[in-house]
Amino acid sequence: PYAAFSVKDGSKVIIAIQNEREWARFCSQVLKKPELATDPLFNSNNARVKNIEALHETINNTSNQLSASEFTSLLKQADIAFGSVNSVSALSDHIGLNLVNFGKHLFHRWEGDLTVHIHLGLFGKFKVFTDVEKAPTPSDGTRMRWRGHTGAMYLSGPTACEIIGADQEEDLRNRIGPDPLAVRKGDLDRVMSSLSRRTAPIAQVLLDQAVVAGIGNVYRAEFCFLAGIDPRRPAREVSENSAQQLWELSMQLMKIGERIGRIVTVDPAEVGARKPGDLRKGNRLYVYKRAGQPCRRCETPILSAVLATRRVWWCPSCQPA
Repeated sequence: PYAAFSVKDGSKVIIAIQNEREWARFCSQVLKKPELATDPLFNSNNARVKNIEALHETINNTSNQLSASEFTSLLKQADIAFGSVNSVSALSDHIGLNLVNFGKHLFHRWEGDLTVHIHLGLFGKFKVFTDVEKAPTPSDGTRMRWRGHTGAMYLSGPTACEIIGADQEEDLRNRIGPDPLAVRKGDLDRVMSSLSRRTAPIAQVLLDQAVVAGIGNVYRAEFCFLAGIDPRRPAREVSENSAQQLWELSMQLMKIGERIGRIVTVDPAEVGARKPGDLRKGNRLYVYKRAGQPCRRCETPILSAVLATRRVWWCPSCQPA
């Protein structure tokens, strides 16, 4: 969960859990209910999102019995990111200064030394209105609205939307894995080191934002295909060359996606196009959601399976086990 929870004195504390290992620690060390980590309602990110109301109720049942200092002390001991909550209403009529994205996290800086942290999660989305006068009244589901001279933008359904301090931003950024769209020195070594320690399937590990930031279900299937890796292969069994290829693919193809505003992984030359932006919707991907269809390269039928609650696709010939 990325959300704010009430404590005994009526204030709120934000928690940010990045992966299943942190979730297990949170259940055992903070909630004192280790069995929740394997409860079918909460044993995966998908399950927790699907049962978000029950999840929040369960956490609030514990946090409401603790003072802010007691709750944050437990979070610190469990090495879970947390911070105090300030109302986003504090930004009313303030001017936005800049917006920085890191993986799936957005850090929006405002005048007055304020920062809004946004995590879209699975369901968060922005809606833009180019005519300010025609923009509708915000609905109950609108978490934040931006208004300017040239338009308006509404945010709904994010996993997180809260004001944070500089120390909280630094803590969050330190917990997020290398971002292929904002490469820093040593990122490749960090990724390869993370993969070498994981026994989970490579496709599952690629979705862990503490390993690599920003890779979603579409990209992980496509990257594994292009690198010739069976998505079910344990991450630590992926060769150094293949791990490096995955990182290079993520940098190359995610930058293309950022530039043209959609995910395209197919080589344009393979479908008679000049550039990625020319590819039609049905020709943009190699394996994602193409179960039963012939592989674009070898014509072997694409396979599909559920892996840790998320579906993955692959070509058994191009990606041998």
